[in-house]
Amino acid sequence: MELPRYKDLNKSVPIDIKTRKGVVKLYVESLKRGLGSKKWWLTVEGFCRESVAEREQCHVIFGGAEAGGTFSMVNERNGLWIVTFEAMISDPIFWGEA
Repeated sequence: MELPRYKDLNKSVPIDIKTRKGVVKLYVESLKRGLGSKKWWLTVEGFCRESVAEREQCHVIFGGAEAGGTFSMVNERNGLWIVTFEAMISDPIFWGEA
């Protein structure tokens, strides 16, 4: 499933992230956009029900294009993986700037 625009990301719809093992659903707890020279960076804190590895290369899809990302923090707790996912999405449409 394609990533919705930044303004449409919310806690009720998980984000599909493609990993080496397949698609992982990331349930959003909080979102953050980078500033200054990192303004295209998206940081998502949330949880997954599937196992993921820290620094694992993965990607999301927006506008038919892949945007690379990584899980920068992963902690397993009671069968859930509490994660921080970071990706650079340089498409101004995603950010509502076009």
